[in-house]
Amino acid sequence: MLVTGRRDRRHRVPARVARWILVALGLTLGAQIAVPMVPVPMTLQTLALILAAGLLRGGDATLGCALYLLLGLVGLPVFAGWAEAPGLAFLELKSGGYVLGFLVAAAWIEARPRPDTLAEWAGRFVLTHFVVMACGAVWLLRFLPWDEALERGVLPFVPGAVLKSALGALVVVLWSARAERQRLQP
Repeated sequence: MLVTGRRDRRHRVPARVARWILVALGLTLGAQIAVPMVPVPMTLQTLALILAAGLLRGGDATLGCALYLLLGLVGLPVFAGWAEAPGLAFLELKSGGYVLGFLVAAAWIEARPRPDTLAEWAGRFVLTHFVVMACGAVWLLRFLPWDEALERGVLPFVPGAVLKSALGALVVVLWSARAERQRLQP
């Protein structure tokens, strides 16, 4: 049977939406794996973020982050500890800047050429973590003085950011190599 371009487009849209849902689900589940800290917990959300941005293309990671934020804004319990923050309640979340930072960071990764090496991916992911932490720290200024926002909202997250960046880079490089081998096989 001949497959037309029209049919291909119909099947691409549901696949893209499925990828957005998977990103939002990854962020939701990553939020639940948390080390309790004050003022915000350390979670695996940024690992989910960098994996999505490293493995997906075409803005799907950014749109998945937007879906995650939207789900939280409508009141679904997607934030750390299954927290809800519908509508304006989001403004009272101390972690709100980090969540907004996911969008910024995903868009930042997806707007750049894809790295080739493990070290380049790791560096890109470390910078991605710092984008998220910078957004989080700026948001925390609403609740804390600058020195505390930095001391409690950025510095404790640096070791985890480096570890998650290395792990994310390894997964992306291995996955990409596997996909390339499969593509080249007859």
